[in-house]
Amino acid sequence: MIGVVLAAGRGSRLRPLTHDCPKPLLEVAGKPLVTWSLGTLAALAPERIVLVVGSGREKIIARLGHRFAGIPLEYADQPVPTGSAAALLTAEPLVQGADVISVINGDNVYAGELGHVLLRHATDRLDATLLVERLPPESAEQGVCTVGEDGRVSRIIEHPTAVQRRGGVVSAGFYVFRRSPLFTACRRVRPSVNGEREISEAIGLMIREGRKVGAACLVGRRINVNRPEDLERAERLLARGRGQPKRP
Repeated sequence: MIGVVLAAGRGSRLRPLTHDCPKPLLEVAGKPLVTWSLGTLAALAPERIVLVVGSGREKIIARLGHRFAGIPLEYADQPVPTGSAAALLTAEPLVQGADVISVINGDNVYAGELGHVLLRHATDRLDATLLVERLPPESAEQGVCTVGEDGRVSRIIEHPTAVQRRGGVVSAGFYVFRRSPLFTACRRVRPSVNGEREISEAIGLMIREGRKVGAACLVGRRINVNRPEDLERAERLLARGRGQPKRP
């Protein structure tokens, strides 16, 4: 298994904090934000990790280097953030030879481990497995999923309407894929009206083509860091001692 961390966002909603500091290097509990995602991924023992970066590449490499927790760390470039599916395509040349790809958003802080997602993926021989969590409708802003009683995902909506938010089950920023179906779908994603190609659209294509897409529920809590107040929320979560990755 090879891990991919998506960390090319500019952090516009975190300004002015990101004027001089790349979003992945903003500190949370004394460490760069992206290292919390790296630690969560490293705990799953990938063969290597690919970090997709955008602006501030040199600063990020200088801070993180080329190994994390003893695992080789490589970099893919997405100078212009044009969506998560596009970001994955920049990493494709670096993940050849792996059948399983684990993908994590670099701006998430998790309280708990994610090994059960890998287990579900392998046990049910799925093409894609999404970590999901239940949120109140007002917080279900992106990635709303329709999940059946069998745990299969039949629909994912990146930008849901108020009615579609009522289900409250959303993608929680961690995915496990079979490599070939993933990149085939990513290449077929068309840009949205804002010019972005999103991973949710790639997953939607896989579902419509009959691929086996499943869900595994988040055990614990997650903070998606997009605004200054989210940094404070993540700090409080980690202060309770439940978000520390086992392999920092």
